[in-house]
Amino acid sequence: MSKKIMTLAIICLSTIWSISAMAQEVVRYSGSGVMLRAIMYRAATEFKEKEGIEVNLEGKDTIHGINKLLAGEADITGGGRALTPEERAKGLVEKKLFLDARAFITNKRVPVDSLTTEQISDILLGKITNWNKISDLKYSRLVIVSPSQTTEHYRNQQKINGFKELPEGTIYCERTPDVFNKVKAEAHNTIGFLSNSNIKEDEDVKIITIKVNGEPVPMTQDNVASGKYPYVQSMYFYTMGEPKGNAKKLLDFMASEQGLKIITEAGFFLPL
Repeated sequence: MSKKIMTLAIICLSTIWSISAMAQEVVRYSGSGVMLRAIMYRAATEFKEKEGIEVNLEGKDTIHGINKLLAGEADITGGGRALTPEERAKGLVEKKLFLDARAFITNKRVPVDSLTTEQISDILLGKITNWNKISDLKYSRLVIVSPSQTTEHYRNQQKINGFKELPEGTIYCERTPDVFNKVKAEAHNTIGFLSNSNIKEDEDVKIITIKVNGEPVPMTQDNVASGKYPYVQSMYFYTMGEPKGNAKKLLDFMASEQGLKIITEAGFFLPL
């Protein structure tokens, strides 16, 4: 009788240990919505296939993820800026893994194919408010379509061009990918900026060629990594303390050849 009881006890303990181990095989990701949609859904699937570890995904923006990390509600988060001294003092650690280039887009009906960095600056500062200043369009008000003011794409462009706010009449999109859809819908007068990872092939939308010192600078791996292309921000993963456990496994996966392939195929770039 005691043998049977012992056997049952061992089976029960083994089951409990197995369930406990399975429950631990999860890593919680939060943070940048751009990273979430562009790379993390695919990465989570391939990571689980390779490691057998589930990735719980949710996200909104960089600060959302950092707050989740500080609250102990995420194991690893992603975002579009370096940590502040205050955030580092709280124990957060960052790893820069890739680069995001910002594209400027218009509807194909707008007769403008390229803009200089000076023209981009004048548009964002409200000095150019009509397309007739830079194209053959007459009496057509120029309207900017921008990501939300809470996003790092907005804040990074703000740092580059020095505006406090974008001009009156700017259309703000809660989700960065919606910039593309809004420019597509507003056929004749909008210009938008967004992550290159949000660009889709579309017969109604075109990417504006950026000119630096009068010379076109295509958005290529070399130009982005070297800084020749002017609208670039670094993208990071963050952890509380040095990465460990399943968070480290996920970070190592993202830095592997397989992970970097996911990143570059989504429209991001690698640093030098």
